[in-house]
Amino acid sequence: GFLYVANYARDGWARADRARFVRVIVNPNTMERDFIAFADPALAEEAARTNSSAVVEWGDVLELGRTQPMGGN
Repeated sequence: GFLYVANYARDGWARADRARFVRVIVNPNTMERDFIAFADPALAEEAARTNSSAVVEWGDVLELGRTQPMGGN
């Protein structure tokens, strides 16, 4: 089976292995960050520009989860 993630730009789901992800600040007070997922790569690029972030793929999200704490700075 496939793993699905919530598609940030629209209702519904996207396959994690085909989605693009953008790391954003979800709480400016604590600088907590999380990833938002996009089925449409162009929307991911737009969100990355808006959030001064970068577009990454699922493998990158998994690697960051292994090597960096996801909460806080």
